[in-house]
Order: sequence, then structure tokens, then C-alpha cells
Amino acid sequence: MAIRKVNRSIHLAQPKRGVPDTPGFGVVGQKPQLPELMQVRANVYCTLGTMNTGLEQAVQGLETLVKIKYLSSDNLRSTLNQLSQLRAQLNRDLIAVLAERETANAAHFHQLCSVPEPQRNTA
Repeated sequence: MAIRKVNRSIHLAQPKRGVPDTPGFGVVGQKPQLPELMQVRANVYCTLGTMNTGLEQAVQGLETLVKIKYLSSDNLRSTLNQLSQLRAQLNRDLIAVLAERETANAAHFHQLCSVPEPQRNTA
């Protein structure tokens, strides 16, 4: 039996990017729009922590193996360094995306807090 793969366009999986420094400035004469809320769920942070825990355990296991004289080799040390580099790069890239989303969220809520109460109900 053939397996059919469902292809989705990439734009559905990617977060919408905006310019958080200039929220809501669009066409002249239109009401300024609030920045889009792109809430980051707690499970994203939990998953990032779980990933780091697993990678840390792998790094510690390799460090233990490197200390055993008859197992220690340049290849093992190289693998240890590559895994540590991978972990650092993943964290850097994922945290950059999260920081961008949290910045947009902060701008969104800042705008909500700065809008007077009667205007909030009409927006």
C-alpha cells in the first residue's frame, strides 16, 4: 500500500514576522493596529528544557567515556565537541525566535495598557 505524504506550504509553520519597534503604523488615515499577539505556550519552554537535559546527559556520558584511558580517542573528543556545538547552536537559534515573539507580545500588551479604557472596547 502506498503512503501518501501531505505537503504543507512552509508559511503555515513559520511565525509571522513583524517589526516590533514600529507597531501599528500602516496606511495614513487608518487606526494604528496593535502588534499581533503570538503567545508562546509553556510547553515550548518545557520542551526546550527537556531537549537540553537530554543533550546534557549525552555530553556527560561522552565526557565519562573520554576519561576512560582505553576508550579515549580523538574521534570521541571530536564527537563530544560537535555535540556541544550543536547544543549551543540550537539554543541560540531557538532562543532568538522565542525572543522575537516575546518582544512582539510585550509590544502588544504595552499597547493594550496604553490605550484608554473607552477606546479599548471599540478596538
